[in-house]
Amino acid sequence: MQLVTASRDIFSAPWTTSDIRIMRANAHHGAAYLADLLGRSIASVRAQAKRQRISLRPPGRRSGTVIGQPRGVSWTQTERDREMREHVLARKFRVGAAERRIQAEVRGLATWCPRCTRRQVSVRMTGLCGVCHMKMLTEQHREEIEAIEAQRQLDRVKQQKKRLIEKEYA
Repeated sequence: MQLVTASRDIFSAPWTTSDIRIMRANAHHGAAYLADLLGRSIASVRAQAKRQRISLRPPGRRSGTVIGQPRGVSWTQTERDREMREHVLARKFRVGAAERRIQAEVRGLATWCPRCTRRQVSVRMTGLCGVCHMKMLTEQHREEIEAIEAQRQLDRVKQQKKRLIEKEYA
């Protein structure tokens, strides 16, 4: 007796990292173009794009839902919602990163930057948030520049003293 199962007639190869890389690079062309390019169906390209959080939206197009937008939530109700949607579309704000930060905070896994206490620690090496880490690096570089300038001043003064002494004995 042969077991009959519902299976697809077409075998679909697993997605490779190079397929995903090609998809990210050409996503702005749309699902149909990617399907031809990758030799896959439009439905499979759309499904993989959704799994990988790749937008197939052409540049400049503003219609439709945004990747990361919760179901049943409209980002066009208030002015603040519309502004948030525009930031996501312009790639000024990443929804996925915000979701991870919120989940870490809810689970109690979030550690706060000891310098500003406003943002979560994102640079493990220093234990600071990204903004404070950059500010700290800037301060360090300024201090190094001041030390170099102070050394140059010291060298100039020593050189002047040496010249004066040489003038006296010449």
